[in-house]
Amino acid sequence: MSASPEITNIAYASLVAFFLGAIPAAYLASRLHGVNIFDVGSRQAGATNVWKNVSRKTGFIVFLIDVLKGVITALLSRYIFEVSLLWCLVPSVAVILGHWFSPMTKFKGGDGVASLGGLIVGLFQWIALPASLVAIAVGLPPLRYKFAHPSLQAGVTGWGVLLLTIAVAGPSDKRVEYLALYVGISCLALAVLLKSVRFHRRNAHFFNEDEDDLESREIEERRTAESER
Repeated sequence: MSASPEITNIAYASLVAFFLGAIPAAYLASRLHGVNIFDVGSRQAGATNVWKNVSRKTGFIVFLIDVLKGVITALLSRYIFEVSLLWCLVPSVAVILGHWFSPMTKFKGGDGVASLGGLIVGLFQWIALPASLVAIAVGLPPLRYKFAHPSLQAGVTGWGVLLLTIAVAGPSDKRVEYLALYVGISCLALAVLLKSVRFHRRNAHFFNEDEDDLESREIEERRTAESER
C-alpha cells in the first residue's frame, strides 16, 4: 500500500528540514576567522559563542542564518510541500534535530534557540509579530539590564504575548488549530530549554573558566590603572 500524499510530503519536508538545520553556520563562520568554535568559550556552535569569541558582526550573521533555518523550514513545509499547519510540527522537530546533531560536525551543534524563533515567525507569521517585538524589547538594552536572566525573561514574556495574541486576535475559524500548534511548539521549546540546561550543567567548567578569565582581566586592568596614577 502506497503512502498517502500527506505522509510523503511530511517525510520530504522533514528530510529537507533536517539537512537545512544541519548547516553548521557557527562552525563555518568561525573557521573563516581561524577559530574552531568547538574549542573556545562554551564549546557550543551557536551565535552567542561566535559573538563572544569571534566577533559581534559574525555572531549576528550566524544568528540571522539560524533564524532563517526555522523560517525557511516553516514556509517550505506549508507552501512548497503543502503540509497542513499542525503537521508542520514534524519538520519543525527535524530542523532542530539537525541543528543539534549536524552530521557535518560529527553530530555536534548549538541549542537551537534562534531556529526555534524562526519557526515561530514562519508558522504563526503576523500573529507572532507582537510577541517578537516584545521579546526583542525585553532582551535588548536598556530593559535587559533590569533582569537577572534577560534572555529567559524575553522568551517567557514573548511566549505569553503570543498566546494572548492567538486568543484575542487570531482568526476565529483557525483559533483552535493555532492553539494546538502553540501547545506543540511549546513542547519543542521545552525540549530546547532542557537540552540547553543539560549542556550548561555538563560543561559548567567551560562557563566558569570564561568568568574566571573575565575576572582576571578586570583585576589586571584595575592594577594597570592604579599603577598609572
